[in-house]
Amino acid sequence: MRQFGNYIISFLVFGAFMYYVLPMFRKDMTTQQRMIKTIWGSLVFTLVKAILDFLPPF
Repeated sequence: MRQFGNYIISFLVFGAFMYYVLPMFRKDMTTQQRMIKTIWGSLVFTLVKAILDFLPPF
């Protein structure tokens, strides 16, 4: 359960990072578009992190 909490924290931290960094690169995005891209980006980042954590070490 503790590991699940780490994924939630990484989702939120990466989401906050993306929410404030995206406007530097894309000035034409509305707030809604920025939020959607932030959620998708955080979800992909967290899923990749989870997959890499559960893969057996080489």
